[in-house]
Amino acid sequence: MPVFRGVFPLIAMISHAASKQVPFKLATKGIAGLPARVREHPESLLLQADADEEHADSRGSLKAARNHDGAKFPQPAGFFGDFSQGESTYTYDGTLANRDENPMVNVLDGWNPPQSTPSSKSAKSAKWFEESKSGGYKEPWQSFYPAMPDSNAGNQVPNGDWFQGTGNSWQQDYRNSATLASSEVIPASWFDNSVNQIDGFGRMKYPGYGSDNPRWYLYWEEKSVNTSLTCKNPGCIANSSLAPPFSTQTEIAKNCRLSVLFHPTDFDDQYSGEKVEWVQLDGREIMSNCHPMDHGGNETAWKPLLPCVESLAIDTPNGSITVAAKIPEVVDESPYKDNLLSAVSVLTCMVTPKQQPPPPPPLPQTAQQDCSFQMPLQCPTRGCAAQIAMPVGYYCLAVVGKCTMNITVNQTDYDNKDGTLEAIEYIKVDGSQVISDVKPGQNPCKSAFAGTPVAASDLVYDAVTSHELTYANSTNGIVMIEGKITQYVDECASNGYLLDAVVHVDCAGNPAEAALLGKESSVSTKKRFLQLKRDS
Repeated sequence: MPVFRGVFPLIAMISHAASKQVPFKLATKGIAGLPARVREHPESLLLQADADEEHADSRGSLKAARNHDGAKFPQPAGFFGDFSQGESTYTYDGTLANRDENPMVNVLDGWNPPQSTPSSKSAKSAKWFEESKSGGYKEPWQSFYPAMPDSNAGNQVPNGDWFQGTGNSWQQDYRNSATLASSEVIPASWFDNSVNQIDGFGRMKYPGYGSDNPRWYLYWEEKSVNTSLTCKNPGCIANSSLAPPFSTQTEIAKNCRLSVLFHPTDFDDQYSGEKVEWVQLDGREIMSNCHPMDHGGNETAWKPLLPCVESLAIDTPNGSITVAAKIPEVVDESPYKDNLLSAVSVLTCMVTPKQQPPPPPPLPQTAQQDCSFQMPLQCPTRGCAAQIAMPVGYYCLAVVGKCTMNITVNQTDYDNKDGTLEAIEYIKVDGSQVISDVKPGQNPCKSAFAGTPVAASDLVYDAVTSHELTYANSTNGIVMIEGKITQYVDECASNGYLLDAVVHVDCAGNPAEAALLGKESSVSTKKRFLQLKRDS
């Protein structure tokens, strides 16, 4: 066999061996300039190198083909904004990881275009004045500005980077869980990535933006109620009502969500159409054609609850809601407790007690005290609600007595000419509804534009007249008034408010009784009279 030396003769040697169909051994050790990839290596490494090269070539070919067709590679998991942190326990903040892949994270705080000022070079930057929110006594949060570096004494733990979204609000990155390596030690963050979000001082990362993040509801409690939804026959419809998990009198709720979960009966879809046809909320369809793809028949198979509606955001209910569901005729076997349709509807809300205003300072108990009151009841946005606390007091409500309330409303967008309900949705006094769906009937802006302005006498509407007030129905002499407009009241504001009302309270009791509490009465007489009033 001929002897070849150098790199270029190497090609000739290979060609020669191929033409003669004879085996040859290439001794590459010490050949200057020969690429490392063709030097002598153990057989296992050569096999791996071949596999890597083949994979790279196939990826390149695929990429070239897709680029040629105008297509793209599939997006990484982080792009879709869901939780993908190995076996870690779910947290809302974890859905905001991978900010470089998920563009939504940068716009959660809205948009606030930057502004420049002539003094920007000499003044402190906006960042210098930043003071991040606190978790109060409930939970310590990592803070900014300045962010605490991991080189700081006592904080030998990496922290999530701080960044600004399009709304210029400072936020903190979620740190991804560690990946599994070839070593036998599995990192703690793989099991629960919350350990990656705590700094060396035990403070949790700053909560991610979004109304769904429960960490912003530090002083709220998650409350849930559930009820069964059942019917027995093929093609049947099940109905149930669900009371809200809070008291509208004493609590405020938000971020309410509805889930409807089904026991597997005949939903294996072995034959076409074995599904849940629809689920309705208060008569409106919220889901259709749900295929649970599972079959019951024994205690083990019936155990799981399969979601057809899961954590659907709904408006905060003012009362009970109605949930209904329907199955088709082909769902006809494996009933759960004699029901072919067996489901559980769950309503969950974040709830907190209404904050009662502090009691007003005691008023002088004299007959000369004025028992006429007036306060505005206003809010500026469509569908808004307003609440005020009017300090009428014990003296006026219990001693003078005969107190009545009148509420007048300035006309805004109440003409109801667009086929929508433009009305005062309700007015409540001390938690009791006084009026509902009242239509004042005018839109002064549209009338003026049409050349027929509303008469001055019709610009104000009497919404509530002569509503009786008592001390027993008040809160220590404070009268609570609430008002709300429908979402279609959305133009022609009065004084800048879409709900622009004035509450009037007047007490016209017996002057002789009130005189007993005048300056010239003795202290014992006043006490005796007040005691008699309370007892009566």
